[in-house]
Amino acid sequence: MPSGYYRTAPSAYSCMNSILYEQPLNERIRTLLKLESLFIRFDNAAAGTDPWDSHNSIGILIDLLALCARSDLKTEMIKELERLNGALTRLLNRADVDQAMLKGVLGDMERARDQLQSMQGQLALALRDNEFLNAIKQRITVPGGTCSFDLPALHLWLHQPHPIRLATLQGWVHELDLVRSTVDMILKLVRETSVTSLQTAENGVYQRNIDGIGVLQLLRIALPDDSQLFPEVSAGKQRFSIYFRKLDLDGRPAQTTSDVTFFLTTCVL
Repeated sequence: MPSGYYRTAPSAYSCMNSILYEQPLNERIRTLLKLESLFIRFDNAAAGTDPWDSHNSIGILIDLLALCARSDLKTEMIKELERLNGALTRLLNRADVDQAMLKGVLGDMERARDQLQSMQGQLALALRDNEFLNAIKQRITVPGGTCSFDLPALHLWLHQPHPIRLATLQGWVHELDLVRSTVDMILKLVRETSVTSLQTAENGVYQRNIDGIGVLQLLRIALPDDSQLFPEVSAGKQRFSIYFRKLDLDGRPAQTTSDVTFFLTTCVL
């Protein structure tokens, strides 16, 4: 039975030391996972006191702005909130669902949708017009293009005390707070409404038909953290396949021929 709003125990792999791999099964979830990853990387880089940490933060921020510049991102987030709202509304009055939590989440989704709909123009428009960031954006794709002689203003900023740099970075990323909170909300809902099971990939291959599972949004694969294997996922409309490969930093990773036990979570909300 799915977790989250349902009255169930935590997933089994949450109690073990594991590496968790996620595979999005549609473009909308793929984009949201990219945004989530960039926000996490930004936070970690911005917290670093070294000027190169701040330098990396700006590169990550520029990547965030590139994704937010997509004309369809706001529309796609609104559509996903509306889809989730419809799916969760059908759970109202079910005995196995925490009604207070569910109603709170439905309210949060409606507020996020209303905020997105009321936002004029594209996301983070003010940041995309920032001349300092645009100068870096023009040079950052050139190998070595952000050297001090190409961007002296950046060089000066990187020599400011860390608290000043951090305040600047936090002010910039604050412009993306609505994007971040919406991404976090959607992915939390998708991840929590899921089924986790222990599976075995015979000879390193696991295949499963999608019929009867529901509309899959995301696969989550957990392996022990001492495993030297990683999964590669191939998914179509009818089935998905998982191939476990050996880590090889010098050549093409070979598929293992051993049986592999892993936790599989299917997110179907």
